[in-house]
Amino acid sequence: MAILYWTDFKKPIYEDAPLFLTTAGKATQEKQNYPHGYPDYHLLITVSGEGVLRKSDGSYRLTPDILMIHGAGMPLEYAPTKKPWVTAWLTFNGKDASKLFRHPFGIYSVKNRTEIIHKIEEIINLPEARRQSNGKKLLREVFMLIDEGLAFPAVAPIGETQNVPIEKMCAYIEENYQNRITIADLCSVAECGKTKVNDLFKQHFNMSPIEYIIRFRIRAAEELLKISPEIPVHEVAKQCGFSSASHLHRYFNHGTPLQFRKCYLKHTSKL
Repeated sequence: MAILYWTDFKKPIYEDAPLFLTTAGKATQEKQNYPHGYPDYHLLITVSGEGVLRKSDGSYRLTPDILMIHGAGMPLEYAPTKKPWVTAWLTFNGKDASKLFRHPFGIYSVKNRTEIIHKIEEIINLPEARRQSNGKKLLREVFMLIDEGLAFPAVAPIGETQNVPIEKMCAYIEENYQNRITIADLCSVAECGKTKVNDLFKQHFNMSPIEYIIRFRIRAAEELLKISPEIPVHEVAKQCGFSSASHLHRYFNHGTPLQFRKCYLKHTSKL
């Protein structure tokens, strides 16, 4: 069963907002260079073969279980390393495009690549006249599948020792998100200064370390609310690094944690 989020039960805030699917495709990929980045948000997953992605913070191996997603205007270059390198991709934009992906931009391992590729193929096969109306719904379904199969932390660059600090910090956050984490803690883990820590998170995830920690905690809270209905919301908040239930509520984008849990339980009871 797919993992469900509050947006699956309540009309999403971007449903009637400008949201545009700009391209969708599946093809053999050759070397591409975008020194100024894409004008749109960009998602790419390897279907077969292997490629390498190069961007400002290092190089990444794009194997069939790796998904790449970037914000607009982020410089990048990629090329095949094992031919033929076949990829499936989507580019999209619009007022609320950034809200579709609730996690830091970057390179991730996914466990359900086949389902994601099939959903992208549904979009590819849409008649042009239905691309925007039906495409918007399918685009959201793609990201629901990604939520289900995403593995944390994000994949680290290959063969570049200067990127080890970000991997160490992500692992530290994953292991200690229940507790108070300060920038000083991350500086100690990464063995570098505050400015460098902030720069690394900006380069890798296009967000601050505090934003990354909050997003990680929210994801953990959503899972705990679903799998442990007997645990009170204030205890869920405490176990996921929030000071109180109201503190957790502050960062929920849709409704309250209690509403999220009730809707999830109501939905699953009908399955």
